[in-house]
Parts: sequence; C-alpha cells; structure tokens
Amino acid sequence: MPGRGTSSVGSTVSAEEAARLLGIAHGAVDERRRAGILPPIREGSDWRYPACQFPAG
Repeated sequence: MPGRGTSSVGSTVSAEEAARLLGIAHGAVDERRRAGILPPIREGSDWRYPACQFPAG
C-alpha cells in the first residue's frame, strides 16, 4: 500500500496516509504534529507516523 513503510518502531505511514486514515486534511496532520498531538518520526526529510496511532484502515 502506498504511504506505508517500516522503521525501528514498526510500521509507519506518510502524512498523506495519516490524513486519509483520520479523515482530515493534510494541513491538519501538520498542525497536530506541531502541537505534539500526533507524534511523528523523522525519516530523511519526511515525517512518518507510527501506524499504531491509527485505527486499522
């Protein structure tokens, strides 16, 4: 599935996939990241989000 990957914490999703799973806009994912509500992992120049934070989609 596009947007899915793995890291040292397990499966991760892209910001776009996180937005889709949460039913919110991509910008809202960024707002939640900056507010500390949605913890990310930095992978290169991208933010990835541990899949365990989201309901199975």
